[in-house]
Amino acid sequence: MRPSLVGSHVWLVVLLLIPLSSLLIGEKLETGVQILDRSHYSDVMGEDRHYRIFLPPDYDPDSERRYPVIYYFHGWSQRYFGSQPGKTQYEKGDDNEGDNFAEFVAKNAVIIVKWDGFNPRYPGEEYLRPYNIGPVETDRQFPPYFPELVRYIDTHYPTIADRDHRAVTGLSMGGFMAFWVGGKYPHLVGSVSNFMGSDEFVIGPREFPVEYRHTDMFGNYRGRRVRHHMGTRDFIRGYHARMNRTWDAVMDSYEPVTYESEHGSAGLGDMLNFHMEAFQDPLPLPKVFDHIDVYPEFEVRGFQVDSDRHHPGFTILEKVGIDGFRVSVRSWLPTGPLMDWVSLSVLTDALYPPDGSFILTDSDLTRGRLVRQRVRSDAEGRIRWSLDGALHEIGIVPEDEKKPILTLAATEWADRPWLEPGVPTGLRITLANKGTKQVRKVRVAIKPHGSGDLVDVMESEASIDSICPGNLGTTTTPLRLLVTEDLTDRIRLDLVLTDDSGAEWKSDFPLPVNRPGGEVKDFVVADGRTVTVLEYGDKLNRKHLGRGNGDGIPNPGEEIVVLVPDNGVFRMTEVTTSDPCLEVDRDSDYWGRFDHVGGSNKVSRLAIASDCPPDRRIPLHFYFPVPDHPVQIPRAGQVTLAVSGSDHTPPWLEFFEHTKKGVLLAKLKDGGPIRTVRAEIEDRGKIGQSYSVELYDDGRNPDRFAGDSLFSALWSPVPNNSNQFVVKLAVTDAAGNSAILETKLGDK
Repeated sequence: MRPSLVGSHVWLVVLLLIPLSSLLIGEKLETGVQILDRSHYSDVMGEDRHYRIFLPPDYDPDSERRYPVIYYFHGWSQRYFGSQPGKTQYEKGDDNEGDNFAEFVAKNAVIIVKWDGFNPRYPGEEYLRPYNIGPVETDRQFPPYFPELVRYIDTHYPTIADRDHRAVTGLSMGGFMAFWVGGKYPHLVGSVSNFMGSDEFVIGPREFPVEYRHTDMFGNYRGRRVRHHMGTRDFIRGYHARMNRTWDAVMDSYEPVTYESEHGSAGLGDMLNFHMEAFQDPLPLPKVFDHIDVYPEFEVRGFQVDSDRHHPGFTILEKVGIDGFRVSVRSWLPTGPLMDWVSLSVLTDALYPPDGSFILTDSDLTRGRLVRQRVRSDAEGRIRWSLDGALHEIGIVPEDEKKPILTLAATEWADRPWLEPGVPTGLRITLANKGTKQVRKVRVAIKPHGSGDLVDVMESEASIDSICPGNLGTTTTPLRLLVTEDLTDRIRLDLVLTDDSGAEWKSDFPLPVNRPGGEVKDFVVADGRTVTVLEYGDKLNRKHLGRGNGDGIPNPGEEIVVLVPDNGVFRMTEVTTSDPCLEVDRDSDYWGRFDHVGGSNKVSRLAIASDCPPDRRIPLHFYFPVPDHPVQIPRAGQVTLAVSGSDHTPPWLEFFEHTKKGVLLAKLKDGGPIRTVRAEIEDRGKIGQSYSVELYDDGRNPDRFAGDSLFSALWSPVPNNSNQFVVKLAVTDAAGNSAILETKLGDK
């Protein structure tokens, strides 16, 4: 049954036996555009979800004509049906001076769908904050819902149901979502855009949300046209400038456009036209792709990735193609600690002959291990195997074929600790041969990617004599390059590899660029002491930072934070270093109460290796933003860390869990190996009842991976009320430092 639409009158049809959530509300404008408000039941959400759809004047459900679709994601305080009264509307007629959805659809053969980001925390709540991001407050996950909505729209409306004719865009928080959703689903979305969305939010599963920055996700957008609208008076523009420093340098099809505007959907018609042009000239999906995902399980371009991760982190796929790929799991991007204790399962797309035999080469670049095994493809031509969250290079070659597969494994600065503008710097390149045949006389050549206006490659070629299967090889002489642009924080280089047989491998890779700045002498080291620092942008607070003896002198085994003076006060810093004595982790200093954006300043925690020589001098590059709302003033420079003394710092606890399978897990950190871990478990519900359990990191059941500092033991039965159990971990490291770490028996 299809209701009759006459003039511009609102019509309402209530069908008997249809739930209230399925009310049909619609309007037909004088231009012929239909605006319909609909709902459907979502299996992903477990509830009815609403949407508004704009149908063009010549829309006829009985016609064979099909239309491209633009999905629009609204911002804070908005819904699928529009903005709050008194706020700018983008719907029809004179709204936004005629630059609105209905007017655009009246002149263009396109369907526009506005989904509903409504995210009430309890039934009946009228909640303004959409999408369950920053903070994560409910179990609703909007990105997994998007493919379901697409399927529903494609089966109920005359769409051109392919990724080349499907786009996403959005405003503010909806703009953030458009970038996230567009990056997550390259096979569903051909063009992506954003009106003034934040670069950063806390997102993901409710139990373990993660800090997500678009700046780090540029690899997810290959093969898509991407556009970003910004405003000269937008309160968020400082974060946009920071993101653009990266995206302008490393993305091929990115268009940042600035309007004389405050925060809003400036240039709405221009943005929609961008998508119409993308429909006419879509970019093909690249044969080799990259993808980063926050979810423990996900699908991308036919690949299925599953894991047992239930902590914040990112699964990273790089250079994915028929010859294999690179995979790892990190706690943050781009260089956070590897979560090598996570177990992964990877199922490829149907890329191979069915029921075929292949040699799979797994180079564990984290531990320097090599595993080569024979695997078979299934009846669909897919290959599955399991591995952990360390950094792996995976090569796949048919068993009856002998061929090398060369790929970039690592880069290293040859004569300086980092790359910064204006300073010629040597670069060594390490390659992995993840094939089944040796390569000889490898020629390594680099050149600037794209226009080359950011970097001058001064010495572009080097060589490697030979690389055996499963081995690594490093260039004998360094390449040399010079960054010519002061305001970039990354560059991108093309890499061409050839051998004596004439075989060729092509790829590209980004490199970080540090901001120039002078050396600071009067910095302070926080190594387990309380200091006065600026946080939250402009608040002066007393804060305990670091782990160690608190004397302000960096010792082996300590974890430190570097503080740099700024107008008479100290600021916490983000630090980069390539020194093997240091492992860098980080915290976040959220500035939401200062600038109302959702971004943060990153604060590095540096763990000094127990075997670091006591007279070692380590150069560090620091960065912190000085608030000058709405634009941040970046400050950068160098400090030199003088390590002295020896390791007197015991291990510290990252997390402790009791799994539903009855396994105790204690993830510990230390500057060196950890010798013993014993759990003393007290049942406070039964006076005098306690248990003593030894935990091990030996790779024997139930411990899965040896040497990952995740200590395990079976402890059964699983208690009904874990809250009444208190745990004291007695830990000792290889240097003889001991501690008692108190925690609770949390179930996972």
